[in-house]
Amino acid sequence: MKKEEEIKVSSDIKPYLNEIAERLWSIPGHAAVMIGSGFSKNAKSSKTGNRSFPDWSQLGDIFYKKIHGEYPNNQKYLNPLKLADEVQAALGRPVLDQLILSSIPDDEFNPSTLHTQLLDLPWTDIFTTNYDTLLERARVGISEKNYQVVINKEDLIYSERPRIIKLHGSFPSERPFIITEEDYRKYPKDFAPFINTVQQSLLENTFCLIGFSGDDPNFLQWIGWIRDNLGKENSLKLYLIGYFGLSDAQKKLLIQRNITVVDFSNSFEGKGSHQDAIELFFKYLASKKTTKNYLNWDPEETLLSESIQKETEPAKLKFIIQDWKKFRMNYPGWIIAPDDIRAKLLRSTVSYIHYIFNNNYENISLSLQFAYELNWRLEKCLMPIYDDVALSFENIIDRQKAKQVGNLQIDSNEESEISIRIQLQLSLLRYYREEGSLEKWKILQSELQGDLEYYNEEQIEFFKYEVSLFYFFTLDLLNLKSHLENWIPNESLPYWESKRAGLLAELGSSQEAEKILEKTLSFVRNRVNLKPVSADYSNVSQEAYIMLLLQYIRTANNFLDYKLEKDTENKSSFSGRWEKLKRYKCDPWNELKLFERTLRSPKVISKEVEEIKEFDLGRITVSRKFGIDDRDIRIAYSYLRFIEEAGLPLQIGNSTIGKESANGALKRLFKYAPFWTLTILIRIGDNKSVNIIFNRDSIARMPAKNVDALVLQYLKIANDSNLTTQIDSEKFANYFKNRLYALLPEILSRLCVKTTFDVKVRLLNYLLEIFNSPIRNNFMNVDNLTDRLINSFSKPEQMQLIDILLKFPNLGNLSDFYRFNFSNPLSYVDTEKKLPFDFDRPKLNAELIENLFKSARLLNDGERSWVICTLLFLEENGLLTEKSREQLGVVLWKNVDSIGFPVDINYHKFAFLFLPYPEEINLEKLFKEYIMSTPFPIQEENTGITIGNKEITICTNLVGARNQIKWTKEEIIELSRRLFEWWDSDKKYLEKYSQSKEDERYKEFYFRFSKMMDVFVFVIAPNLNFEYEVELKDKIILLIEELKKISIPTLRLEAAFVKNKITELKNVLIGIENQIISSNYECVADALNSIYRLLDMNIENSENIFSSKLIDLEAQMVFWRKPIGLSGSMNSIGLIIERYPDYVNEAHLNKILLGLENLTYETNVFNNSEIYDDYQKLEIRRDAARLSFKLFNLYLDRGYEIPPTLNSWKNICQSDEEFSEIKLQWQCEFEPAKR
Repeated sequence: MKKEEEIKVSSDIKPYLNEIAERLWSIPGHAAVMIGSGFSKNAKSSKTGNRSFPDWSQLGDIFYKKIHGEYPNNQKYLNPLKLADEVQAALGRPVLDQLILSSIPDDEFNPSTLHTQLLDLPWTDIFTTNYDTLLERARVGISEKNYQVVINKEDLIYSERPRIIKLHGSFPSERPFIITEEDYRKYPKDFAPFINTVQQSLLENTFCLIGFSGDDPNFLQWIGWIRDNLGKENSLKLYLIGYFGLSDAQKKLLIQRNITVVDFSNSFEGKGSHQDAIELFFKYLASKKTTKNYLNWDPEETLLSESIQKETEPAKLKFIIQDWKKFRMNYPGWIIAPDDIRAKLLRSTVSYIHYIFNNNYENISLSLQFAYELNWRLEKCLMPIYDDVALSFENIIDRQKAKQVGNLQIDSNEESEISIRIQLQLSLLRYYREEGSLEKWKILQSELQGDLEYYNEEQIEFFKYEVSLFYFFTLDLLNLKSHLENWIPNESLPYWESKRAGLLAELGSSQEAEKILEKTLSFVRNRVNLKPVSADYSNVSQEAYIMLLLQYIRTANNFLDYKLEKDTENKSSFSGRWEKLKRYKCDPWNELKLFERTLRSPKVISKEVEEIKEFDLGRITVSRKFGIDDRDIRIAYSYLRFIEEAGLPLQIGNSTIGKESANGALKRLFKYAPFWTLTILIRIGDNKSVNIIFNRDSIARMPAKNVDALVLQYLKIANDSNLTTQIDSEKFANYFKNRLYALLPEILSRLCVKTTFDVKVRLLNYLLEIFNSPIRNNFMNVDNLTDRLINSFSKPEQMQLIDILLKFPNLGNLSDFYRFNFSNPLSYVDTEKKLPFDFDRPKLNAELIENLFKSARLLNDGERSWVICTLLFLEENGLLTEKSREQLGVVLWKNVDSIGFPVDINYHKFAFLFLPYPEEINLEKLFKEYIMSTPFPIQEENTGITIGNKEITICTNLVGARNQIKWTKEEIIELSRRLFEWWDSDKKYLEKYSQSKEDERYKEFYFRFSKMMDVFVFVIAPNLNFEYEVELKDKIILLIEELKKISIPTLRLEAAFVKNKITELKNVLIGIENQIISSNYECVADALNSIYRLLDMNIENSENIFSSKLIDLEAQMVFWRKPIGLSGSMNSIGLIIERYPDYVNEAHLNKILLGLENLTYETNVFNNSEIYDDYQKLEIRRDAARLSFKLFNLYLDRGYEIPPTLNSWKNICQSDEEFSEIKLQWQCEFEPAKR
């Protein structure tokens, strides 16, 4: 500090000088300088006389006289470069060069002390536009540095820093001397390496300009090139150094060019000069030189021998503790250790962790000290405590407490056993929170709360922060609010106050948080100013991270207040300081980038045991990896710890920081730390992130009791947060609540498929609460919760809950935007599932039914649709009397569209064929008229192709009505004609895009024509029971051939026309045998469909010999369990068992049972078999459960003993550990669920 005080400069330029000095003396250095002609005026003359180095004005006078024969005599000219052009044009380039050589008295002057002082400073490079050799000659007096001189672009290639780079030529003979306008015009092209070198230096360094006036031509040219090539925003600031008397307009112009004027004119009591200013500048920079580098803290430079790593002898423990303590005491104080330091620290620690597992150490004090040192290292590495290490910590603490009984006293020594034990307990408290061990956390928290008098100040703040995080993790917002309000700040520990500010910001009090951070930053900076940085980086480290937090929160606040221009100012105000702090390895932005580099990439799957196939055939090496070596997982854990240590809010309003990294951490850790990652998920507030944790695989691995506990915990959170009531007037945590409105319904919708019945009933009641809420429109994803919850109940369970289901309010009058989110819950019920025939249906109150019909008659639009939906549900489940069904027919058909179909319910037209309707309506005629008047979707010429159609409505209706409508010969011929017309019009698109099966346009037309084939299979072929023209047969055969030509499977189409003698059974059977073993899903599915078509067509008995073989093909697919087609074959066999049970023989059953037996464990998500991915496992498990149920009934019908395999599947389907989709496949033996 004393040295700085001796070099006095004016306060207005001191910050700039400090910034330049910081960059200049940083390791490595980041300051460069460009020297202009004015600097040469400081040279010492070696001869008597009055010659001096000319400035630009004087050089212009010399050019003018050469052309005109006299000096300008007060005549003003704009540009000396233009005059140089005229000299060259009139007299030639040699004359111009000689004129420059004779006008600049290089050999008559020697370098001054200023030249030596310049070279004494650690510039990365010195650039100069001067032709003279003063700088080169000044090198003689410099011993510590070796400046290379670069005088042409060829010299640049092998040059090394530091360099003196002559940009415009050099005396005596390095030509051209850059002087004319034409020289400057061609310079960027002819001397591109020089331009690029300067540009790169500008990107990397703080850049000083010395010897320029601000308006000399070559200065203006260089500044112009810089702005043109880099842009103002890409280069660091340029500092123009000197003694100036610039006007405000000139200063503003320079500022616009990203040039900061460092004007020393206020630094002298009397009148100063340029020479005085430059000398003062150099002296000030020299005074800032530091002599020590404290960044080399290296825990790997240990004195411990390798033999100690392999032992666990108590005698060795003391050496480890001594070594580790020495490094801890010399730790430079980073709040968050830099990435490279963390890596070294972890490497120097892992080999000794096994010492903690030895419970035979008699000296409990040594065990406690080792645990303390180990814990300190893990925390500095941003590593969590592993489970086995936590158990050892618990054991050591218990032993220490037993020793300490009755002898507890306050000890001011921070490393007393009490203080060490408390520190370990605080770390365990955090571990319990991270692991979701809530009861353990509460017990330990209660114990620690009673011992606060023994804490040091740092431990008290740790404890308060940990309690806050617990309330945050458990979403206990009321207690969190109270705790934060009662948190009394400790001004001597400002970094803990910044963490509190981070929590407040995330909970919606970002304005208050900004004020707190401004105060803490000021406090920390005052400390930095009072205490120069030496071996302790704690203050500068705190400053860096508080700045990060403050900038993030300010940016969020400016965004909320639409003050985006202030955000730019905010960032620029901190950027220079961060550059300074980098010299101490305090670079939070770099830490964030390093985390992001790993975590935004796809996660690396690390197997504990991996087989590596060597070059030699049959030779395999087994590689084993263990948890701590899994770098991908370790970095994810470290990132979550980093967030907490930095106090970073994951989201403020719509502003986020580190979101990609957080999502990457979730992907890697949800299996290992489900509770921790769940909290991060909610804090991120991103719907897309929900699938990272709450996907099928992760929920499948959760025990059902844990799923129930999670759901109940979330329902408590929702209740405590008053989500369904008005927002509290203080608006505490409203931003966070908004995330809950979006995420909670989606999360609950995913969990409900694995909850027990009682918990699902609780969820149903909460859903009813949401529907009744006055602020229901705040909720999102309610449609998913409604759909998944309603369909997680079995049909009998739905009947038991009918009273609750009928209590949902009619929300049909909501706007379209909200109506989809709050549809009638009964509209989601899967109509494919039917109640057992003999099920004892509940008796509904007659008044309730009458009120529903009354509402249906009186209400309009959406509200009427809601009531009709409810009535249709009751009808479909047999809960209406015959009289009520007749009433429903009248009500349903009261409002019809232009075609004549009901408009109040969004059903397909064919669905009304299954519902009541008035006698006066000829529904078959109406349906046929609709079909005949509705066009097939022929693609119009020169119009866009609609991609992503979910269905072709006319095809859906035709296929849906296949068993209800009888078509006449004329109608079938007309339908066939229209289908062929569609094919002939649009097949060109399929042919055009068939080269790329991934082309979305190909997929679209493939989909359209698959629906066309459905009509041929289910409607045309079954009704082609008349004498047809040869032309029709030829067209069908041609259609099949054309489809085959573009590789579209057609077996189901061929099978459909076997009975009509249009295609041959023999060819279809050969095709089935070939396609069913294909690796192409579409081919296998087509083969399976064709099998069912053949069995479904009731071909003459003489040809039924093939049926056993066809079923055997499907049974073999179940037996071999090849992923492609396995689900399809099981579903197909299930249909066969339902409709044609006599076709299934003992041999078929044995193969199917063997396959199902293997699937019981192959589809278990805890089975590490890689035959199926996790999603396939669940899909196949569901389909296997459905098939097992049908086989179970088949065995019962035949009076056979139930095989063990089917009993196993029955147990699976009755287990609470299975998803509801799997459990519901076993539809028999329903027992009334307890409510």
